[in-house]
Amino acid sequence: MSKKEKLVKRLKGIPSDFTFSELETILNQFDFEMVKTNAGSHFKWRNIKENIVYVAPRKNPVKKIYLKQLVEILKIHFNI
Repeated sequence: MSKKEKLVKRLKGIPSDFTFSELETILNQFDFEMVKTNAGSHFKWRNIKENIVYVAPRKNPVKKIYLKQLVEILKIHFNI
């Protein structure tokens, strides 16, 4: 099992200790780019190929609602 697969499996479990750096890693693995934003603590990522925008605050741990949103995005667009 690759590092990407392990991280996706962990994400699907919606853990309460998922870190912002893990979030950045998984988004980068699915070709999301961080977009500069002036929204304070919130960061925005964009996947140009799939025309997807994802926003989450920089907090550790990442709140479960943001993980659930990301899981839904990955299920719909990347068939995870």
